[in-house]
Amino acid sequence: MELALLDHLFTFAIKERGIGLPFNPASNVRRPTSAGAATGD
Repeated sequence: MELALLDHLFTFAIKERGIGLPFNPASNVRRPTSAGAATGD
């Protein structure tokens, strides 16, 4: 969930605010699959 939030914030900053990043760094991070996702315990 935190990774999704970071991804959204970077996307917003790049597209809406014109932050000078060439790409979203959070988009290169592998996300866990739904079958192997952490339970958050």
